[in-house]
Amino acid sequence: MGRWAVSVACLGCLAWAMANQGRQLLELTLGPSDWWLLLAGALVSGVAVAVNGVAWAVLLRWLRCPLPTVQAVVVFARTNVLKYIPGGIWHLAGRIQLLRSHGHGWGQAAMGVLLDPLLMAVAALLLLPLGGWQRGLGLLGPLAVLCLLPGWRAPLLKRLLRRIELPRVVGEAAWEIPPSPVLPGSFPGGPLLAETAFVLVRFLG
Repeated sequence: MGRWAVSVACLGCLAWAMANQGRQLLELTLGPSDWWLLLAGALVSGVAVAVNGVAWAVLLRWLRCPLPTVQAVVVFARTNVLKYIPGGIWHLAGRIQLLRSHGHGWGQAAMGVLLDPLLMAVAALLLLPLGGWQRGLGLLGPLAVLCLLPGWRAPLLKRLLRRIELPRVVGEAAWEIPPSPVLPGSFPGGPLLAETAFVLVRFLG
């Protein structure tokens, strides 16, 4: 109930700001170069979503619950819109539901949606050295890759399952279902590389 109240309050503030600033927005005039920049930004953003969908397909293959790449991209793009609905987990729930409908276990489906943002964050931190020293942060960022090692990622994912409060499944809370049996023992090098490509494309937008 509290989260819904916060979401409604945020939407109310957004509506109030748009109502007060709407006239100024309408008075803005865009030149041809501005329109081209907007179009280029929208195009790059669309490509970034598609690349993220491909990265998700690579991740699902690594988890041994594959989907056809085209289908994975379409589903990823469609459910991506759901993240803006109050609650913040509906895009995850939609992807889990899709994977479950294809006969994959709940554990694999949950890992398929939780590892995606984790890999994305690690990929972004791996690229920090490209920005220079940054008072040592450029060297510390790549250490985030340690959380993808088999001994570290299982407890981390279990903690994430506990925090997002997904519904109970077959009488068990989501975080009570151990992630270790559904995770391959190998390092997710392919999915991490694919997510790095997404981060680079998204940076261009």
